Amino acid sequence: MTYEASSGHKAGSGWLRRLGLAVLAVALFVGAFAAFGFYAAPTIIKDQALSYIQKTWRRSARLDRVRLNPFTLKLEIDGFALPDADGAPMIDFSRLTLSLDAASLLRGELSLRDVVLDRPRIRVVQRADGRINLADLAPVPGTKPARPQKSFTLNIASFALDGGAVAFVDLKRKDALTRSLQAISFRLRDFSTRADGAAVSLSARTDLGESLKWRGVMGLSPVQSSGRIELGGVNVDALKKTLALDLPVSTQGGRIDLVGTYVFSLVDAQPDVKLAVERVTLSDIAVGAKQGAADMLNLSRLTASGASLDLRRRDVSITRLEVAGAGVTASMDRHGLNLARLAPPTDPKAVQEPVWTVEAPDIVLSDARIDFTDRTPSLPVEISATPVRLEILGAALPFKKPVNVKASAVLDDGATLGGEGQITLSDKPGAAVVADLAVAVDSLQIARFQPYINESARVRIKGGDVSGKGRLSLAGNGAMVFRGGVEIDDLKTADPDLKQDLVTWDALSIDGLDVSSRPLSVKIKKVTASGAYARVVLETNYVVNVRAVMETAAASPHAGTASLDFSKIKFDKAALGRATRSLARPATTGLPFPLTISQIAVDNGRMDFTDLTVTPHFSAGIEALNGSIRGVSSAPDARSDVDLVGDVGPYAPVTIKGRANFLAATTFTDIGMSFHNMELTTFSPYSGKFAGYRIDKGKLSIDLHYLIDHQKLDATHHVVIDQLQLGDKVDSADQVKLPVKLIIALLKDRNGVIDLPIDISGSLDDPTFKIWPVIWKVVGNVFEKIAAAPFTLLGKLVGGGGGEELGLLAFAPGSSLIAPEQSAKIERLAK
Repeated sequence: MTYEASSGHKAGSGWLRRLGLAVLAVALFVGAFAAFGFYAAPTIIKDQALSYIQKTWRRSARLDRVRLNPFTLKLEIDGFALPDADGAPMIDFSRLTLSLDAASLLRGELSLRDVVLDRPRIRVVQRADGRINLADLAPVPGTKPARPQKSFTLNIASFALDGGAVAFVDLKRKDALTRSLQAISFRLRDFSTRADGAAVSLSARTDLGESLKWRGVMGLSPVQSSGRIELGGVNVDALKKTLALDLPVSTQGGRIDLVGTYVFSLVDAQPDVKLAVERVTLSDIAVGAKQGAADMLNLSRLTASGASLDLRRRDVSITRLEVAGAGVTASMDRHGLNLARLAPPTDPKAVQEPVWTVEAPDIVLSDARIDFTDRTPSLPVEISATPVRLEILGAALPFKKPVNVKASAVLDDGATLGGEGQITLSDKPGAAVVADLAVAVDSLQIARFQPYINESARVRIKGGDVSGKGRLSLAGNGAMVFRGGVEIDDLKTADPDLKQDLVTWDALSIDGLDVSSRPLSVKIKKVTASGAYARVVLETNYVVNVRAVMETAAASPHAGTASLDFSKIKFDKAALGRATRSLARPATTGLPFPLTISQIAVDNGRMDFTDLTVTPHFSAGIEALNGSIRGVSSAPDARSDVDLVGDVGPYAPVTIKGRANFLAATTFTDIGMSFHNMELTTFSPYSGKFAGYRIDKGKLSIDLHYLIDHQKLDATHHVVIDQLQLGDKVDSADQVKLPVKLIIALLKDRNGVIDLPIDISGSLDDPTFKIWPVIWKVVGNVFEKIAAAPFTLLGKLVGGGGGEELGLLAFAPGSSLIAPEQSAKIERLAK
């Protein structure tokens, strides 16, 4: 018994001894492993890392501390800094923490459970020679490449980066550029080099306050990524400078905000990008010509909504494009329109890139302002419009179908402009725009276009506005057609020299206006002038004011005009022919384009005539002028029907009726004019100048008829002067050296009426017929009266004879005695 017990006790003690030895061995191993892992390994890692860096890149890196937990395989590296060649920090971080999944090593993989990087900083420098400092970390050229190894899988369950910063310094530029990204935060989950779908997120801000947010997925096998991007306050000026962008225009200011999603992949080593933008906004930017100030176009805000981009298909689609608060500064000079300089120059040798297709079915421009200055006239014309609104529906590139447009604007003078319709554009160089638009203008002030009028006429516009509406069509051959109506209200024009009203009216309406540019023609159904007034002045140099104001402003007031100075005319045929030949011929060969006016209606019109060549000045006016002119046309065979009535003074009616061709090159006139019961005292300035006497009383009635056909004149005049009585004598250098009172006495009948029917015929090409046939007609009438009643002539010579009574002596019935009053006749006859 004792022996058995001892044997068992010895056996148990051996097992315990072996167990203890094993535990001791394990403890010693664990202790040694722990000591190596906690103390030796960090030192080795630190020394090897610093040695490798020194040996490979000849840099003295800094590494404050390395900690390793050999049991959890968690590695912490604190205070790492790698200097640049210039001694400045290139890469540094505060702490890097790595947690390794040891089991992955058995599978031939490297799996990291957690990677945490605190406050990393990278300084990227482009040196003066163009090299990037980070390129110094690449393998040294000429070294043997490492043997190809079996691909190794890297898995990262979680990666976190916080407080990061990236500085970019460009020393290659003349002025060194420094930009930075700050407050970088990056997250990566479930990343693998052999699978896609790793979740990533990134946020950062720049030194200018710009923000970047990115959230999505990323994979390397295959290379692809998708996600959502948000950009806030991207500075356009800084972006241009950073990327050294060479834009075809100059810009100033500008900020970009973008929210959208993307899909990126590599297909046959070519990038495939699809971008879906919820909203992108460009704000507060000025755009100008590349070689000029950036002040032609100012954008307060441009927003594109529902936009998409497909890089491989080269396709862009924008659901809605809104431009708010835009300002356009346009000018025209001898070099053309300044906005044309915004278009990039074309290079005929440039390689044609594949065409992009762009669709923007809804474009809206609102609250815009346009400032336009035209410097082509001698005085600039300035026009401002605000607000301007433009809507374009169905826009697309290339141009394949018409777009619908609607536009409206309010000018600085209160006028409104509007248009709506379809426009068709073409991609072909030089192709004309095709359009069909309903257009309208309301209350456009004419005076603002005074500089344009100065180029062709010396007329001052004192008031008046234009309104109208119609349809404007542009054809593919460049032809333009406008059909509609125009109204010009409250027009007031003045002679700039005389400072008096020239032509005015209360309202002028043009109905049924039809203007075509190819060939140029104008057709008008009806022109109605209400309250029209015209002042016609014969100036001191015998030039009519209407003719003078039609001269250009560049010419002297009366340079180059054909005038007739009556004071220098001698009554001989040759002198009259030379002085009046140019006036007798038509001044024009007809209008350069066809013009047709079906009817001109005059309602309550007025006209004043003033002659400044006589002293005192002569003035007369036609009041209450009403009627119409029908069938006005520039056609050679056109005949216009004239029917006008008015008054010269309160009791002197005027009638103008007949037919005429007002616009054609070939002259035709068949007009009858009737002026009845006009006061002769109105013509006293003329009688004083040419006859030497004023007119005290008398009435004038004239019936005129002119027939002019192909320069041939056949005119009849019936002049009736009733109870003409001359007044005071006037000294005038222009008075005729004739016995005026005798002539008037000879022309009067027993009732004090002068009745002169005068017929004139001849050719306008030989205007001397105007004087001598009339003179001989009057002289002939006088001699006829002398031959028929010589005693009447004698009575009028001595005066008071009563005309025919000098040829008779009255006796009392049955008596031969001469009465006393009859004796007086014999005495006057003897005298």
